[in-house]
Amino acid sequence: MPLSNQEVLRKFIVEGRCRRGSRVFADADDVAVFSYGRHFPLVLKLADGFLVNGERRSISTSRHQNLAIDVLGREGKRFAVVPFAAIASALMRQHILSDPVVPRVRQMMQIAVPSSGERWHEVEYEKPDGTRSTRMVHTLGDSVLRLGERYWVSAVDPTGAGRGLYFFTQLVMRQRPRSVEHALEALKPMAVRQAEQAGAAVCRQGEWFAIPQKIATPRLMRDVRRGIAVFRRYHVLGRDGHHRLTQAVIYKHGSKKGWVYARGTMRHTRGEHRMLRLPGWSRIMHGIQRSSYSLPNTGRLSFD
Repeated sequence: MPLSNQEVLRKFIVEGRCRRGSRVFADADDVAVFSYGRHFPLVLKLADGFLVNGERRSISTSRHQNLAIDVLGREGKRFAVVPFAAIASALMRQHILSDPVVPRVRQMMQIAVPSSGERWHEVEYEKPDGTRSTRMVHTLGDSVLRLGERYWVSAVDPTGAGRGLYFFTQLVMRQRPRSVEHALEALKPMAVRQAEQAGAAVCRQGEWFAIPQKIATPRLMRDVRRGIAVFRRYHVLGRDGHHRLTQAVIYKHGSKKGWVYARGTMRHTRGEHRMLRLPGWSRIMHGIQRSSYSLPNTGRLSFD
């Protein structure tokens, strides 16, 4: 009788033994357990823990992923959950991708901050009619990984549509983050952190932050008339970006060159984030990060 999928996973994770089940298997000398076929590595053994492939494929593969996370959690093993497609894209961007990808990932990746397991978060959001409500955001466990010489945070963005938007983002910081919260804090520009410390209600949509400003419209329009700024409607942030502002004033010259003020709303042109209503004029700032990859509910990998 073949072993159950759960037992195959347990023997690999706990005992380091390779066995075959009805749909989950690991052959002798394998460093990973596979789901259905070698096209989908399910759990990869690292030097300091285990890496679960978080890609969305099918309902049955999702069951295998949940089984793996359950075994890892019950046995108290260090692990992280990351879509392997995001890791492969990160390696490709750094021109260090080899084929096949599994040996390269095992060689280069370490778990800096392990996952705390599957969780549901209650987050507050604003409806289109302006009223506030709450929704549940699902995460398989945020974590921080070291890939080569750089640290990456793997987490779910609660501003994403539906149950949140997965992202895999390279941090600028060189030192090991103390926690996932420390890594997420490092993505905030200094102006954002200072505004939060002063009690400002800073808003965020994806990698963009909105800091409320006490600035009058006539002052901004005066700078537009002077030619040091331009006024635009439905301005899209960034080159090839997808976050669109209803009204924006962009400074082209002077001490504020590069600054962006906006009011109205911020919407994602692909619908990957919930609409953000801006409280009056806000200064718009991009997060401090390097490469970033996101995975919407469709399972399609996006690049920012």
